[in-house]
Amino acid sequence: MAGEPIPSYPSGEIADDRLPATRILRAAAEALLFFTIFGGVWAFAGDLPEWEFVLALGVALLTGIWVARCVLYRRLSLRPDFVSAGLSGIILISALQLVPLPQFLVSILAPSIADANKEYRPEADEVIQGEKGPAVARPTFITLSIDPSLTRKFLSEVLAVLFVYTVCRNWLSSRGAFRRFAWVATVSGFFLSLFAFAQYFTSANTSVMYWDIDTGGAVFGPFICRNHYPFFLTPCIGMGCGLLFTVDKSAVQTTSSSSSDSGFKGVWLDFTSWFSQASQSPRQIGLLGMLGVMILSIPFSLSRGGLLSILLASLITAVVWWKCSEKKARADRAGVGAVIGLVLAAFGFAMFLSWNQVEKRVSTLGDGSALESRIPLWVDSLKLIPGSPLFGSGSGTFIRVEPMVRSSGNSVLRNDNAHNELIEALVEGGVLRLILTVLLTYGAIMAAVRGYRRLQGRSTGHLLLGAAFGLTTVALHSIGDFGIHVPAVALLVAAVAGYAAAAADDPDYAPTKRTKHGLSGATHSETDLPRTGEHRTRIRAAVVLTGPPALAGLTVVALIAVLMAWEFRSWDRAERIRSGAVIAAKEDSNAYDLRIRYQEARAEVVPDDPNAFIDLAQANFDAALAVDNGRFESNEAIKYVCDGLKATRTARDLCPVIPQPHFHLGLYKQLDEREHGHKFFVSADSAEVYFDRVTKLIPIDPEAWYAAGVEAYDRGALESAWKKWKRSLELSDRQLAPILEAARKKGITDKQLLDELLPSDAVILMKTADQLYPNPDTEKASRDPFLQRAAEILKTKSSPSVAELEVLARVCENNNDREGARAAWYRAVNADPNNLGLRDRFATWLEGDELFDEAIPQLEFLKAKSYGGDNVRDRVLAAKHSRDLIQVLSGRVR
Repeated sequence: MAGEPIPSYPSGEIADDRLPATRILRAAAEALLFFTIFGGVWAFAGDLPEWEFVLALGVALLTGIWVARCVLYRRLSLRPDFVSAGLSGIILISALQLVPLPQFLVSILAPSIADANKEYRPEADEVIQGEKGPAVARPTFITLSIDPSLTRKFLSEVLAVLFVYTVCRNWLSSRGAFRRFAWVATVSGFFLSLFAFAQYFTSANTSVMYWDIDTGGAVFGPFICRNHYPFFLTPCIGMGCGLLFTVDKSAVQTTSSSSSDSGFKGVWLDFTSWFSQASQSPRQIGLLGMLGVMILSIPFSLSRGGLLSILLASLITAVVWWKCSEKKARADRAGVGAVIGLVLAAFGFAMFLSWNQVEKRVSTLGDGSALESRIPLWVDSLKLIPGSPLFGSGSGTFIRVEPMVRSSGNSVLRNDNAHNELIEALVEGGVLRLILTVLLTYGAIMAAVRGYRRLQGRSTGHLLLGAAFGLTTVALHSIGDFGIHVPAVALLVAAVAGYAAAAADDPDYAPTKRTKHGLSGATHSETDLPRTGEHRTRIRAAVVLTGPPALAGLTVVALIAVLMAWEFRSWDRAERIRSGAVIAAKEDSNAYDLRIRYQEARAEVVPDDPNAFIDLAQANFDAALAVDNGRFESNEAIKYVCDGLKATRTARDLCPVIPQPHFHLGLYKQLDEREHGHKFFVSADSAEVYFDRVTKLIPIDPEAWYAAGVEAYDRGALESAWKKWKRSLELSDRQLAPILEAARKKGITDKQLLDELLPSDAVILMKTADQLYPNPDTEKASRDPFLQRAAEILKTKSSPSVAELEVLARVCENNNDREGARAAWYRAVNADPNNLGLRDRFATWLEGDELFDEAIPQLEFLKAKSYGGDNVRDRVLAAKHSRDLIQVLSGRVR
């Protein structure tokens, strides 16, 4: 009823602050929020430690302002919901993972963590030369996290997200604040798009950001990875669409009534009517232009997941709009028509720009290549879940445990994330974190949808529908990528979710007006929420603290915010020190002591980071190698090695599943076992044990298997050496030459090579024949067993690789099958036409077989590509001369 006063809520529930000081604090907090999120995105989206600290500092200051406001009121009021519960639950799980627990309890809660500590840590630590006292026993209390340093960093990141969500949800949210946030998001997204286009069309190198900084990746806008650009921009597009849907009451009253036609025709008629009115409004035209540029930039980011998630989110949002809207208002239908028109216009305009590259990228969505690197990672990652289904391996530790189950791909590649938030939640936090992740995602989206249902047809309702679109897009995109881990993206999503939740649920979100008797409620026509009993119940369900309890709670919140900022400061300092060590090494490659001092300082800043001690150990080992060329005879070199081994041991104890410390411990223990003249260890496990640990921790690393084979070879366990080297060759042929040389020294026969050492790989068999018997003419009999085995393997291949096709051609040549060799060569070249080395070898074969008519086109192709220089040009002339000579001799030229 008009003029009905607001129910008597407790002091402080009204969103608008009454005291002048708190109004100033609100303005400062809002400005700081905008600067942190929309200013921070330009600094590499906060994805580098130094800028991540800046964003964390902004969040801590924002939290401090909120705390100051609450202190003025002596009141702390929090409205719990699915999102805050989910984030708080993830924080609690991560905190629990950092608590040292008895090993028997860890074996129940997280069996894989307990097993890892038993298997990869000795019962007593190694004793290194120069150390006194007994060996330190393996601890009986361990954490649920395999790497506490990463878990603590992850906890700090989630805390920052929770702080932003809490401040927006419980204080900054109001109808005017939501609209201001939407405008800032839209304008920021527009300028991001302009910058991204400028960089895209003017920079020749797609890995260069800001025209000068080479990131080594595929960038778009200020994002180091182009796939993360849509994560930030789609919420901005949603906010812009929400503003676009809003039509002034005056415009509605002066415009003809909505069309009675249904379906697309009605939408089109309403859109044309709306557009004729909007064309007179600079506001609407500006929004249309900004949204058009933003939508157009998405396909040019070349993010397949971003495109697909936007299409699906658009469909879901359209269904929500259609199902929730009781009356299809003219403004709503016109807004839908505007968005459809924008999309069509954007893609039409894109045809005149560099669309070929976009079309080529999008076309890969249908051939499966978009998931060819994701699906193996997901399948392998699922193997980690049974080992610790309840609590996982520790928040943020996916990078540590994933190599243990990797079955294919590059062993050097770092997978920081699972590229799937659900799988990553299961691996790092078990079933509990998965439930919380689903809960907060559902809560964020459904709050916006629920709010739209209640506020449809009003300005805030449109913003809520736009928020639902942005949050849905981010959720869908997170199934195939990890952009939500980018700090600027995470903070933006938290703010959007916070504003949307407040607008959807809070009765005091309605504007208030000041009277001579104080604050009174707006009339029903002015408010965005009817004041029903349901809304009063929601307010009564809020967690409210007053007086000393509130001050105590606020003190805890402020302390946590300071600790969070300090954590990011530590990582920032550690990264700066690491960079200093790298610069020192570049400026003077012999400045080993300076590098060591840098790394020691870094280890003091982050004393539980195993990477800091790994780098410290490497600096010492490099210094030892430089002192006496790796002979380890001088006292100085021995000291460097011993210091490096101490750092290595510390790194292993901090995170026992990192393979590098085990490798270094095994390497220097192997030197002890060879009795090179000086022993580095007083007591330690055998080198065999260390290398076996390495092969378990990174089973697809060919270098690890090769090193394990060398150790077995040194102690005379040849059968074990052959097995380990065979596995190394199955993964890569990089060590083929030293393996064959060592095997020959032990008198291994060709039959033993084929039966015990060489894998069933036609390419490796051919390379073995070339190395052992390089002359095909005089050593044909010796080469035949290897080539025959290669031929048998190739018969089983339905889709041979390019390298295997080349082997097939050489096998056919060895068997005097000229036509078979020729056909295999052509298949290989057609499969990889830009492989110039392959084409050169094919041309050489054609020249040797005097097929000059066919060799000349291949040589001309190489010449056009500037391959081979004068040699290829001379070969072209020689081939043409030989062809003409043959024609003369054969009587073809009359």
